[in-house]
Amino acid sequence: MGRTTVLAFAVLLVAWSARASDLALEWTAPRGCPTQDALREGLNARLGREIAVSSEAPVELRGTVVALGSGYALDVRTRSTAGSERRELRARSCTELARASILMAALLLMEGTGSAPPDRANGNLRTRVPASSATRWGVFARTWVRGDLGSMPAAALGPGLAIGLAIADTRLELGGTYLPAQQMHFAGSDENFGSVQLMAAHAGVCQVLIRTPELGPCLRAEVGQLRARGEHLANNATRTGAWFLGAVGARLSFELWRGLSWQSEIAAGLPFQRIRIAVRDLDAVHRTPAVVGRFETGLLLSF
Repeated sequence: MGRTTVLAFAVLLVAWSARASDLALEWTAPRGCPTQDALREGLNARLGREIAVSSEAPVELRGTVVALGSGYALDVRTRSTAGSERRELRARSCTELARASILMAALLLMEGTGSAPPDRANGNLRTRVPASSATRWGVFARTWVRGDLGSMPAAALGPGLAIGLAIADTRLELGGTYLPAQQMHFAGSDENFGSVQLMAAHAGVCQVLIRTPELGPCLRAEVGQLRARGEHLANNATRTGAWFLGAVGARLSFELWRGLSWQSEIAAGLPFQRIRIAVRDLDAVHRTPAVVGRFETGLLLSF
């Protein structure tokens, strides 16, 4: 009877071990991310034993990682005796997503044993997946060339620079643009009446509605100076007008390399004050229109 009891106990122990370590694993990720073999090795190390991978296993984890803006997104599906679940996780690196997947798989495999997989880093037990799916954030800088129609006497080009904060799908930024001095001419005359230049700072917010590539609307408030210089200005030799403008547009972003994206934006601006520049004894040489057109294209670097 004693030998029979021991034998039965051994059979049950082997069966439990096979059941606890049996996993249907499927993992797809971009180049440079942990592979399926690396995921399996990490799970072996966490559980402290070799797991058996089989498509017929009662426990299943299937994950797909894609690059998303300045980070990565994981679509992961799990199945166990407790049921099936699907969730999306996001992180700055795909390694974080792989670690979260390893921990999820380990928890599923230990389900029903009353214990959690050991955390070899600190010797403690963890009972839940770390918050890799928490709101992600990052810092970015971008530079561009702006094409402007309306702010200056003629179509203009100028550089710009901004820094910002990306919080999930929201982009907040502060920046500025400079449109170099441009000559003023009265309609129908080649005579030079002076020059105009624009320097403006802005605060803006964009919301990503479509990912890969990123596409979404943007709002911007702009403040600065439109400065005119010339000997025959109606008021004085140097006339400065306060520049206030609100703009709405759409921004499109393609990732060229990890952390580096090409970005373009098209927008329409509404000046809160229409500046009029005139010379003595003549009509206006330039007046800000009711709507200003904008197009920007440049690079964005995410940190």
